[in-house]
Amino acid sequence: MGVDEVKKEFSVANPGQVIDILALMGDTADNIPGAPGVGPKTAMKLVSEYGSVEEVFRNTDKLKGKLKEIIENNKEQIELSKKLATIELNVPVDLKEDELVLETPDRTS
Repeated sequence: MGVDEVKKEFSVANPGQVIDILALMGDTADNIPGAPGVGPKTAMKLVSEYGSVEEVFRNTDKLKGKLKEIIENNKEQIELSKKLATIELNVPVDLKEDELVLETPDRTS
């Protein structure tokens, strides 16, 4: 899937928002709990409307009924879910490229 396909599939403005969708709906394959009772359609609608989990939290006064209750009562779990769904790209790597050069094996031993 490319950027355009991800945007279309998840109804988002940018692929990074998929993290917010996963934070809300969860992902059992990756042990991401999400918010109980929030499925893909609701998660995509919220992220499409508000842009991020943080903006959903800032706008809970605009939510109604059970959804408002779910979001407010599961804020910590949603925040944890977002952390779990985020792939950390800025990690220290000590790479010594010269050690990756393929050598001919010593077959005499």
